[in-house]
Amino acid sequence: MLKVAAAADERFLAPIEGSHLDYYMNALKDCINCGACKIVCPVCACGEGAKCTDFHSAADGYKISLFHLVRFVHLMDSCIGCGQCTDVCPAEISLTHIYQRFARPMQEEFEYVPGMDMRTPPFFGVDLIEEEH
Repeated sequence: MLKVAAAADERFLAPIEGSHLDYYMNALKDCINCGACKIVCPVCACGEGAKCTDFHSAADGYKISLFHLVRFVHLMDSCIGCGQCTDVCPAEISLTHIYQRFARPMQEEFEYVPGMDMRTPPFFGVDLIEEEH
């Protein structure tokens, strides 16, 4: 199983050649803004008033939905790579691999593995917790 995972990483997480913006615009061009990825995400705790929800609109007119741009940052510290977002995407976008392109470098830099210790909040959550006190 580890060999299968390593092969998938090599295939889907290979360095991007050319413009990163063009890569992501192409990868997300078929998104229909259904929001299924957000609904099934086990680490997303956003309610109706969340930033990613506010920017979720098929009519936003941007080449990449602001929903995905906000979500990239939102999941950088918490995406566990479970694949549920990819499984439910009716446009068959490999969202897990896209989110992991953002999440893995940040998680590696801070030596943080999300979902392994419920007592340690994600890094972006720490500032929010500290600000409340």
